[in-house]
Amino acid sequence: ATDLRVEDVMPAGFVFLEASARRGTSGGWTALTNSGSGQRLFFTNQAILNAITGAATVSDGDALYVEVWSRVGDVAANASGAAKVNTAT
Repeated sequence: ATDLRVEDVMPAGFVFLEASARRGTSGGWTALTNSGSGQRLFFTNQAILNAITGAATVSDGDALYVEVWSRVGDVAANASGAAKVNTAT
């Protein structure tokens, strides 16, 4: 198992739905459990099916994909034309 730590603070008005991760394009998706609260998402110590290869040559096995699904809440801050920026670390 490979430990994974992903932190994300979603913009105000976004509602977390679910998240998953996988290694490369050939690995299976593994569900991630959010242990954060409010707009802060926090995923840690998740078992990813395959370890990142760590080889000197970059390959598909070196890529880690994380999907976070959310919805835009029905709040005033999400008025028509409002722009939201989301970043993760």
